[in-house]
Amino acid sequence: MWAVASSRFVLQSCWNLTNLKSSWSRIQNLSQTACKNTAIVERCWKVPLSKEGKPPRLHPRRHRVYRLLDDTKHKPQDKMELILTQTVPKLGGRGATVFVKKSVGRNKLLPQGLAVYPSQENKDMFAEEIRTVEFLKKTQLEVPMHTSIQYSLTKEIVCRHILEAVILYIYTVGTESIQTP
Repeated sequence: MWAVASSRFVLQSCWNLTNLKSSWSRIQNLSQTACKNTAIVERCWKVPLSKEGKPPRLHPRRHRVYRLLDDTKHKPQDKMELILTQTVPKLGGRGATVFVKKSVGRNKLLPQGLAVYPSQENKDMFAEEIRTVEFLKKTQLEVPMHTSIQYSLTKEIVCRHILEAVILYIYTVGTESIQTP
């Protein structure tokens, strides 16, 4: 009903003298709704400056002619940039920066904890995580096993050997960062 009705008809239908209180609340709700589109216009004829303390002299027709500059209704909507915290099908893996529609980001990804805003802190955290994963992909882990002793390869043994392999990179410090008195 509201989409095809003129604004005058809407206000007349809301304004009912028999039930003034409910009519007023309906008008207030109508005025608080957000406008979904905006038209940016400019006057074709400039309004002359008025003298101090006097109202401007508006020509009845000429100063009410406008030129349309921009109509945001038919403009493509901007996309939202997010960093994924988990792998999401059809979007990407953990740490990937994606551009999605604002409705998808606000209604699905952010509330469910599947994504975060791309602040500098979040970008640095995920970049460090990606560098760590790339380093671990390139690292070759060797687990020496003696043929005389029978044992199975467990999680604890693998973790100990990973720690031994990575500990060299943790404590490696460049000579330029060490200062001597």
